[in-house]
Amino acid sequence: MAGNIEKYLAENISILSNNTFIGFAATPEDAGWKISAYIAYRLRRGRDILIVVDDVKADTPSNLSDLRQWLESFANSIAEYNRDYYFGKGGTIAVVALTSDAMVREILDVVGDKVSWAVMWNFTREASEKIIERMGIQHRVAEELGVSGEKALEILWRLVGGNPGALELIWERGLRTWLEERIISRIHRFTQGLPGERRGKALEKISTSLDKVDNIGWIGPSIWKAMLKHNIAIYIEAADKISELPREPWIGREFAFQIPAHYYALKAMARKRSWEITAEEVIREAMG
Repeated sequence: MAGNIEKYLAENISILSNNTFIGFAATPEDAGWKISAYIAYRLRRGRDILIVVDDVKADTPSNLSDLRQWLESFANSIAEYNRDYYFGKGGTIAVVALTSDAMVREILDVVGDKVSWAVMWNFTREASEKIIERMGIQHRVAEELGVSGEKALEILWRLVGGNPGALELIWERGLRTWLEERIISRIHRFTQGLPGERRGKALEKISTSLDKVDNIGWIGPSIWKAMLKHNIAIYIEAADKISELPREPWIGREFAFQIPAHYYALKAMARKRSWEITAEEVIREAMG
């Protein structure tokens, strides 16, 4: 079937293929319409089809507006395609768009029930520890920090929270380098983009919210929107939870920190009253 879809797309939009992946010269959104139309009206027999659109971005007002328009239009189209495909051939079409951008919070009410929103969280602690032990990451971290393997497991959970991408980077680069390059640096970039807020004032406001994560929604729109844009925090209240969310200090009812290391880095900055901290200070904060 993939070959037939590739041929159909080649006749309709410009593509490049290496027989494994399809790189679209047109927009991925346009490709979504083409694939859905092909499935609905060209496939000879019905199947249950899942289309996955990965790495959807909505990190600026312009991109957010484009995403809103695409979601609304595509939701209407896919409903029509799915209906025709179901009654014509007995198959179904579903689309999943994967995004790490919590800016979509601002368009929930616009698209309404046409789109289902879900949060797929990181690995559970048990699953995370199995992966860590299988890869041997805790031994590398234990050697780097001069601690036991058991304590290294605890440190990894408190800082990473089961995020598989972060675990891979820690395996490749080490815990300190990951904290410096991916956590502390991201917070620095977030603070530099705060419109109309002095960095010191922002730190003061953030420090008062960290005892209860949901309070970040009340510290000023420019601050929490910047936190969402930079994937430091995410909005979880309106979404269905399709995986287990751990009960931890960095997760609230409305908001959560994307990676717990962001939470502990901000706490360390608030305690020190400075944006300039070290990886060791983040680790000490996380371990309490």
